[in-house]
Amino acid sequence: MNELIHTVVDPHLARPETRATAHDLIRALLAPLTRKNCWTLAEHTGHSAPYRMQHLLSRARLDEQALTVALRGYVTIRLGCDDVVLVVDETGDVKKGQSTVGVARQYSGTAGRTENCQVAVYLAYTTPNGHALIDHRLYLPRAWTDDAARLQRAGVRWVLIRRNRTTAELAFYRCYAPEPVPLARLVAVAGRRWRVEESFQQGKGLAGLDEHQVRAWTSWQRWSLLAMVAYAFVAVCRQAELRRYPVPDGLVALTCNEIARLLHALFASRPDAGHVLAWSVFRHAHQARARDWHYRRQTARES
Repeated sequence: MNELIHTVVDPHLARPETRATAHDLIRALLAPLTRKNCWTLAEHTGHSAPYRMQHLLSRARLDEQALTVALRGYVTIRLGCDDVVLVVDETGDVKKGQSTVGVARQYSGTAGRTENCQVAVYLAYTTPNGHALIDHRLYLPRAWTDDAARLQRAGVRWVLIRRNRTTAELAFYRCYAPEPVPLARLVAVAGRRWRVEESFQQGKGLAGLDEHQVRAWTSWQRWSLLAMVAYAFVAVCRQAELRRYPVPDGLVALTCNEIARLLHALFASRPDAGHVLAWSVFRHAHQARARDWHYRRQTARES
């Protein structure tokens, strides 16, 4: 983990305080928390409030493009370059309200129906023995791209346009190779497409890829990217263990889920009673402020 953080993450964060917060966030993303957002991650890592993590996601100086390139290099080196298949696929996350960037009534392949949701496209790097997510883009439906003021409020800096060619019956693959390949190879490459579904499942289940609870463009980009970094670490650990130690008879291969459980069991820190009580007071104070603001807005509308 330290190698990943120091070589992949640290060079792209300007201040030591921000780097320390990123370290805490990535480690907390892999913890078996019921919910993962800035509040729960901050409490888990011993912060007194969520503000440091919120600052990292929204305002801190972070070169996201350079971090994406570094993540890609890390995964390529650690998972290897033999028999690589790149898989592009989308995943949808059901959301409430309309303020979160990209959220609209749209079809979600994950839900299998039209939902109020956010849809993102990811690039998975897959080998026969491992896979990880290495890039991502948020899809913006027409309800967003046709509303310049809405884009500005959410801090959107570019627009991804996608044409939906979904059919109700069949899925088609367009095959290309620089030289003729046997049918078995084309079938094997097409079968690798399901690795991206595993990456979505593990990225969400292990690293909170879908639990961001942030609204703005920059915050979504950073949360997703840091979750991908955390998930890549677990995927690389699994690959390294399988290379170093053959799977014993009678056991299944070590999984990413088991590696995450071992990391938490062996290295998790236990908060003291004062920290737990301080967070309880913080939540109650925040709820009181939210209640007061709600009453003020309601009174203003009725007056």
